[in-house]
Amino acid sequence: MKKGWISLFLAVALLALASCNEAEKTFEKAENAYFSEDYSEASRLYKRALSQGYGDSDLIQAKLSLALFQSGEEADANTRIEALLKKDLSSEVLKTAGIFYFVSGNDESALDAFKRSISENGSDKDPETAGFIGEILFRTGKPLEALEYFNALILQNFERISHEIMAGECYLSVRQFEAASAYFDMLEAEEGVKPSHYAAVYRKCVKYEAYETGLVYFRKGLSLIESGSKEMTESEFYYVSGKLKKDDSSAETNTATEALAAAEKAILNKEYDEAEKALDKCLSLDPNSAYAYNGLFMLKVLAGDTTGAQQMIPKILALGNEKVIQNMRWNEFILYEMKEDFEKAMECLKEYLRNYPDDTAALAEKAFLERGY
Repeated sequence: MKKGWISLFLAVALLALASCNEAEKTFEKAENAYFSEDYSEASRLYKRALSQGYGDSDLIQAKLSLALFQSGEEADANTRIEALLKKDLSSEVLKTAGIFYFVSGNDESALDAFKRSISENGSDKDPETAGFIGEILFRTGKPLEALEYFNALILQNFERISHEIMAGECYLSVRQFEAASAYFDMLEAEEGVKPSHYAAVYRKCVKYEAYETGLVYFRKGLSLIESGSKEMTESEFYYVSGKLKKDDSSAETNTATEALAAAEKAILNKEYDEAEKALDKCLSLDPNSAYAYNGLFMLKVLAGDTTGAQQMIPKILALGNEKVIQNMRWNEFILYEMKEDFEKAMECLKEYLRNYPDDTAALAEKAFLERGY
């Protein structure tokens, strides 16, 4: 009799284990469907995982709400997330709710959820959550409040270079240029600093009319190239910085660098024929300039020549570094959006997110398009 009870107990335990394993597989499939952007399937599988009693039901409800929103079922998604937020929740669930509101463009609710998530964590601030909060505060016109979070991320050694640049921009936006320089100067001590980082600093300085400050970091970027950095050529550095090499922009362009700069200026002035001539000249001087091909790609998309644009892509992929390639994919989306071809823009944005799934700006753009698409 005792042997029979033991056999029954083992059978029940094995059945429970099999059920648990099945629920775990369902959850993993739901996660894979979500990151593959099959949001309807993800929603179905998250619901199934809930019915199977898998894991933290609140966390799955939050993930389900996010999947429902992405699949267009906004009313159901909002009802679920609002009901969830009335409960006492873990920091992970609150963080997921914050991402829900961030993606849906509701900065106020996102900020509240993220701050509640950090409160649950006590002093151990989750760096990713702090990054979301800093970004929301900055874009809603509270740069000095955002600075607190970027400082915390720098102290935690979390993506220091990007957050040093963002912290510097906080001070640029309130015209405290010396304070901004204190953060930009920190880049020099960072092991992974590249010319592209200094190009980004220069562009931000120009944006806020801190021209003299910008030139300091422009020269530091050039110095890295002169010291042997392989990230980009001097010509490419001038291009990504958006800086003309000669003060006299009407002067004849005798180098690939100057041709690229002239092309960029012409594009900004919507002088597309002049831009194309400058880019052709750049390629005659430097046949392997991925930036020139990227410029031609942009011109062809603007002109509606999608076939010609597609012909540029293999050259950019073959010659460009990762930054050029990412820029090309993002520009493809932006330019279709400018042409108000929102169906094609959405296709390009989805392709971009398949390659760069953590780009929060792209996620926000996707949510915006989906609301009006």
